[in-house]
Amino acid sequence: MIELNISFRNKLMLFWLGSVVAVLAMAGIAFLYLQDSHLENLSIKRIENSFSILSSEIESRKKLLITKTEPIADNNDNINIISLIDSYQDAEKYLPKVFDVEKKRFADNLASRAIDIGFDYLSVHDTKSTLASFFIKNISPKANKGYLTFQNGKPAIMLVDDGGEAVLMEGGVEAISEQINTSHTHEYFNVYIHAVSQGIKMEILVPIVKNLLGGQSKIVGNLHAAYLLGEHLINDISKKTGVSAALLLPNGNLFGNIGTDISQHDFANIPVLSSHNDRKVNFKQIVSNGFVLGVSSLPLQNGQQAYLLFGNSKAELTPNMESLERSAILVLIFMLFVVAPIGAYYLNYIFTSPINRLMAGVEGMREGNREHLSGFDSKDELSVLAQAINSMSDSIVKREKELRE
Repeated sequence: MIELNISFRNKLMLFWLGSVVAVLAMAGIAFLYLQDSHLENLSIKRIENSFSILSSEIESRKKLLITKTEPIADNNDNINIISLIDSYQDAEKYLPKVFDVEKKRFADNLASRAIDIGFDYLSVHDTKSTLASFFIKNISPKANKGYLTFQNGKPAIMLVDDGGEAVLMEGGVEAISEQINTSHTHEYFNVYIHAVSQGIKMEILVPIVKNLLGGQSKIVGNLHAAYLLGEHLINDISKKTGVSAALLLPNGNLFGNIGTDISQHDFANIPVLSSHNDRKVNFKQIVSNGFVLGVSSLPLQNGQQAYLLFGNSKAELTPNMESLERSAILVLIFMLFVVAPIGAYYLNYIFTSPINRLMAGVEGMREGNREHLSGFDSKDELSVLAQAINSMSDSIVKREKELRE
């Protein structure tokens, strides 16, 4: 067996340096663990903030649908126009010079109000649910408003550009009918939410009522308004909060990019985003392979559900930790190259230096030097040992004196 001839002082220094390295290693492991936990918590906070923003947007748009549509329906000019259309519009006896002028003016009015409020859809229908005039955001690169006309007894859609020119929209009847479908709205003043090809539509149907003589009134038309919750809104929230976002429809259509394969996750028992009386947002948290995913559901009118997803990869947040990592590395370097040497020097000063003095005193006694060891004034173990050596030295001096006598 090989024995290393290492002095006690060097053993003590090695023990000290080993302890420092062990502490630094443990600190590094603890830092990595805390960093991972911090990234996960940061992801959850961002996801929760995203759901809060989305919930506020939905509630805000519901209120706007309820509060902003009624004044449009109560406008006397609008009432008179739709009353005229409802009473005299006939496909076989349609008078474009009369009705198209009024419908075009109605379309201008609807577009102005929709843009001011922020509606994505705003349309007016007669009591037979026949479309009169409409505004649809981004329906065409050159126009976002128009009206229904009849040409040779067949319906056609005219789009009105910003210059006021009306242009026939090819295939417009089918396209507009798909965009504006009031069959989902069964009761007045109720906000309905359902899935469409572009995302989630929130819509309301408001009656246009004309007051008659004798205090009576009758419905002369319907005002339909809607918001579209689609990829544009999802992307806007994603940019605000810095998380990936997506909207999953019941038919499997996915809007946005969540950044992970959602097919591997179980969407059972997903909580509803929020209730009318609860401001707290609800979502299911899923952590898998370094990705933190939040999923919430949005009930639709037909009993199905759409799913709202926000997620963050921990790797995406790593750049935010660079300053903290640099600080931790600097602390480790400081401890290794500054604290460790200072500690070693201090350890040598308070421990090995007194031992060296003791050893020197013992060696002096062996050579006949009977002087007391000095500098051991404390009450620690080394001072007790020094006092014992001094007592032994006194005993030797006394014994030598007796022998000489």
